Amino acid sequence: TYSVHEISSFLAGFPPLLLLFYPKGLTFSIYRIIILIESLTPLQFCKKRVMKLAERTKIWIADKMKEIMKTKPLDKIRVTEICRVAEIERPTFYYHFKDKYDLVAWIFLNDAYKTDVISAESAAQGMAKMRQEFIFYKRAYDDVSQNALWQYMLEYFVKRYEHEAKEKLNTEVLDTQLKYSIRLYCYGCVGMTKEWLLNDNTTSAETVAQMMFASMPGKMKAIYFTEE
Repeated sequence: TYSVHEISSFLAGFPPLLLLFYPKGLTFSIYRIIILIESLTPLQFCKKRVMKLAERTKIWIADKMKEIMKTKPLDKIRVTEICRVAEIERPTFYYHFKDKYDLVAWIFLNDAYKTDVISAESAAQGMAKMRQEFIFYKRAYDDVSQNALWQYMLEYFVKRYEHEAKEKLNTEVLDTQLKYSIRLYCYGCVGMTKEWLLNDNTTSAETVAQMMFASMPGKMKAIYFTEE
């Protein structure tokens, strides 16, 4: 049998169209759907299905957030508006995101996760995608709250580079100098990416990515690019 939490998780993964009807008295019908699925598939399969549906719901909400940010700065957007445009209930939004800043961070992280941080070509592709979504990133960068996008970006890339270094060195602990170099390099890359996106309409993403990699501290290069 399913617990209350599992049932809630299942419902949270449904497409927004079905969730629209849930608060309007169709509880019985939805529970019948759950019972039917339980009789046909094991719980493990259902959980995988829920994860896929939840991911689609996140993408749906993210796309609607991008639409709103084409016309409004981030500090003027409210969760209520996001829910209205995405045609979801507030509990559905808060099931997936803590707040609007968490949503903006997820949009960035969802794209950044596909980037190979030690490949100039992959980095350039990620930057080119940012250029394609210029309005979203411009408004996200313009926000100077304590949840500013550049902070999410900085911490994300620091963790990615530290993880890569640990794997290359086959260790769980990095020395202080290397951690400092990684953070300094990431700080510079995040800042220069912002500057390039907002102020430079001539330099290609490929050129910027290559210049960033050329500026990487020697100790980092020796780790990431040494032939095995």
